[in-house]
Amino acid sequence: MVKSTFIDGDRLRKAHSVRQVEPIFRLLATSLAQIPELRYIKIFPGRLSASNVLSDDGKKNPVVQVGAEGIVAVELLIDTTTQVVQFYAITSAVKGCGRQMVEAVIGATP
Repeated sequence: MVKSTFIDGDRLRKAHSVRQVEPIFRLLATSLAQIPELRYIKIFPGRLSASNVLSDDGKKNPVVQVGAEGIVAVELLIDTTTQVVQFYAITSAVKGCGRQMVEAVIGATP
C-alpha cells in the first residue's frame, strides 16, 4: 500500500475517521495551503478547517473562533454527493486574509 504524500502530518492533516480523501478536499486544502497565515489544515468527514492556531486539547485541531483576537481561520462544509461547498465560519485578524481565503476557495471549487 502506497502512503499518500499529500497529507504530510505537519501542515496538512486528516482526521482518523477519514478513510479516503475526496478530490474536492484535496483541491481546497492545496489552495488554502498557499496562504502563509493558514499554518494548519485538517480534513474531517464533510468539512475542512484551516487556521493559524492549533487547539491545546491534544487533538491538534485548527481553531476557528469567529471574532477571536489574532485568529486567521476558515471552516468549510463540503457535501461531495451534491458538490456543494459552504462557508461555515471565516475570521481574519490580518487585513486582506479574508479576501485571500475566499478567492482560494472559489478558485479551487470546480
